Order: sequence, then structure tokens, then C-alpha cells
Amino acid sequence: MQKRREVMTAIGTVGTVAIAGCTGSSEGGGSGDDSTDQNSNSTAPEVDSASTSEASDTSTPETVTRQFWEALVAEDYSTANELLHPGSLNYPLDESDVSIPDKEVSSVETVTYDEANERMALGSEDEFDKIIEERTGAPDYTIVYVNFSDVGTITPVVEDDGELRTVYLR
Repeated sequence: MQKRREVMTAIGTVGTVAIAGCTGSSEGGGSGDDSTDQNSNSTAPEVDSASTSEASDTSTPETVTRQFWEALVAEDYSTANELLHPGSLNYPLDESDVSIPDKEVSSVETVTYDEANERMALGSEDEFDKIIEERTGAPDYTIVYVNFSDVGTITPVVEDDGELRTVYLR
């Protein structure tokens, strides 16, 4: 994962906005496909939604993020919590923390902080970086933009003991 210390600060704001009501619009920029940003060191393959029911395949930030959100949509909090960093707010999640029925994950893509900020109005990159590092202890993270059928959100992903984990900041 590439270093994005400045992005960590804005994650708290972004995660709250994104997860609270999935208020971001998929029209805010980008192509909405499953591509990897130009600055990323990884090449993230397109993830087939049929293969995401297995929580064991968390080899890319895009895969773990898709699995996390699909588990939340399905109200499978056990799987979602396996993919969630324990430093996330409200960990472990349950139906009282998040409920997003009738949504479908259309696409996931790694984005830069600037791209995420354009789509979600994250605020200060320094603050975002600080929040992520304080919650997870991870100095590095990747931002994944998740597009549902009608709205979008961002999800930070960090490495935790060799495993990729999503970060929930609502």
C-alpha cells in the first residue's frame, strides 16, 4: 500500500459522511469502474461480486472493501467485522450501527485523496491522516471509492498484522 499520511486525517469526516447516509454522488467524478489510481503500487483486478462471499480472499484493498460493504448490505455483521479494523468506531458493528438495505455495490476503485475529496468533500488531508493513524496505528492506507447504484462512499483500508482491513469512522 502506498503512503498517504495526509489522507488519514480526512477519513473521519469522510467515513462519517459516507456511511451515515451514503451521501456521496457517483456523479462526482471518475469513471466509476474498478480501476486502480495512477499513484498506487498495486494493480487491483476487477472483482467479481459472486466471488466476494468468501471473506478469505482479501488480497487487494478493492476486494476487502467490496466484501465489507456487501456483508453490510446483507446484514452479515460477522463477516463485516472480520474485515473491519478493530480500531474502527463502533467496533464490532451491528444493526444499530449501520443498516443499508436495498443497496448494491456497483463498483469499487482505488482513488487518491484529491479524487476522494472531490467526490466527498473530505476536508483537511492532514486531519484525515491523523484520524486514521490514531484509530488504527497504521501510517499507510489506501482509499477505496465504493459506488452503490445511486450513491457513493469512501473506505480507508489499512494493513493490520499482515491482513488488509477496512476502517469505519462513523
